[in-house]
Amino acid sequence: MKLKLIEIKNYRNLDGIKMIFNPVVNFLVGETNLGKSNFLQLLNTIFNRTSFNEADFSDPEKPIEVLLKLTLDDIEIGLFEDLFDPEENDAINITARQETIDDNIQFLHEESGANISPSSVKCFNFIYYDSLRNPATELTFDKKKGVGRFLNHIFNKYLEAEGIEDIDFIDREILDKLLAFINENLSKIKSFQEFSILANLEEDTKNLLARIVTLKDEKNFNLQSSGYGVQFLSLICLTIFEKLLTTSKYKSEKGIFEDSDGNKYVPLLLGLDEPEIHLHPYMQRSLIRYLMNIIANKDSGFMEVISNIFSIDRFLGQIIISTHSPNILLSDYKQIIRFYKNYEDGIVVKNGPEITLGENVEKHLLKNMPYVKEAFFSKCVILVEGDTELGAFPVFAQNLKVDLDDYGISVIQAGSADSIPSLMEMLKEFGVNTVGLMDADKYDEEYGDTENLYFTDEQDFEDEIVSVCLEKGNQDVLKDIIENNDNRGLRCRIDKKKLNSIIAKYKIEMDDVEEDHDFRTNDSDLLQPLLLAWLDINKSILLGRTIAESLPKNLIPQKFKDVIGSAVTVSKNV
Repeated sequence: MKLKLIEIKNYRNLDGIKMIFNPVVNFLVGETNLGKSNFLQLLNTIFNRTSFNEADFSDPEKPIEVLLKLTLDDIEIGLFEDLFDPEENDAINITARQETIDDNIQFLHEESGANISPSSVKCFNFIYYDSLRNPATELTFDKKKGVGRFLNHIFNKYLEAEGIEDIDFIDREILDKLLAFINENLSKIKSFQEFSILANLEEDTKNLLARIVTLKDEKNFNLQSSGYGVQFLSLICLTIFEKLLTTSKYKSEKGIFEDSDGNKYVPLLLGLDEPEIHLHPYMQRSLIRYLMNIIANKDSGFMEVISNIFSIDRFLGQIIISTHSPNILLSDYKQIIRFYKNYEDGIVVKNGPEITLGENVEKHLLKNMPYVKEAFFSKCVILVEGDTELGAFPVFAQNLKVDLDDYGISVIQAGSADSIPSLMEMLKEFGVNTVGLMDADKYDEEYGDTENLYFTDEQDFEDEIVSVCLEKGNQDVLKDIIENNDNRGLRCRIDKKKLNSIIAKYKIEMDDVEEDHDFRTNDSDLLQPLLLAWLDINKSILLGRTIAESLPKNLIPQKFKDVIGSAVTVSKNV
């Protein structure tokens, strides 16, 4: 069973929202307070509870209605008897409806209006993982709360299989001697004498043994004392077992499906709310890969546990993750569902599965996806071509008294000029505002109508910087950069071949040079090609930052100011 589509009416701030899902994994992204967590809580209510509460109703005078489109695996066909989508016999459209605050949720077949048993809908085992959970209260064998229920279950499963009771581990003769020694001393205390208080054996010995078994790490520290990252990783995985325990106990007749070979399947929808909390970037990516392997039945160790403990062989799984971390996102834009506000301050959702990009656009996106993930969390993105621009623009903004973080603006390197228009088109599909800057030598008439796409006044970034400094007589700023960042200082020699290629590339009106030169030359005509050559040779993020830190505000090229100003204007209107 997979969630394919959902349409929401009158639930919190998600009234009128429609979402379409990838069958494997979905990432809910966007700024805070837009409804991503609300959506996961909506699923938790539908699949794990009987009713919505008063705060869930956007308008208390109207019902909450949620249309669910579920696709069924072959072995699940028949779960809803002869009810199905008229156009897709492996799918069903179900309306979850609650009329008033005092009612329970009713489930109805969308097309016929026939009642559907809540127990059938709840066969779709939804696990809601909230990062606000407290692992320390659950990661013990003697508790029956949260994942502690599963830990306690496997503990008792062994005792039952071996025919052992907790009391069997107690040596009564030794214990009686211990009690006698304690009471001999306590009886000499007045209050113990007057009220006949004695140390005695706890009559409730059930789970006595579980209280002395604990989880520890390789350094012999209790898991509850380990870092939150380790605790939360453990908790996330054990949450799945906790759900299977409930399923095997209370839903086994209806919630576990068996194929012709005797393999038993369980539908599983895993909803994670900000799982990145307490996890560093590498661990975030590792967690997502691990969970995807689990729901795809590719992790042999996990599969062995569910077989041994629950006699379940496979999952029919799907994952939905609400996140604020670019590190968690994979490289498939069709797995992304983005929340944002429109100009009327309403919530808008853009669904990756609905977006179809042209072949050329998709090619650039796939190539640059590892570098543009941050864009999905931004109000506006400044797209630049290379490393030097990437290093320079945040500092330019700082010098102009613009805090990019306050405005929700990110600067992202597109990798190549050709990628910028394609990425702008893709991000526009997701409702991400963009401002692009391309080198003038990459100008093409087909880009002319692209909104917020700028071109340098000079040939490229380096030419723009050199031209402004020379025009205003501030070439010493660039010489200082060279002297402070090249171990040869102004003695740095540029060979004649490089100089002549620069003269040709930038169409500088001078004859080819016949020898190498350094920056101590007295020939003023050589200064422009020398500077352009050095900047070209040393392109890097660090150099871009150094240039921006060295240039006073009046030397920042106007076109760069325009780009930053445009991004600020766009972000203010979001």
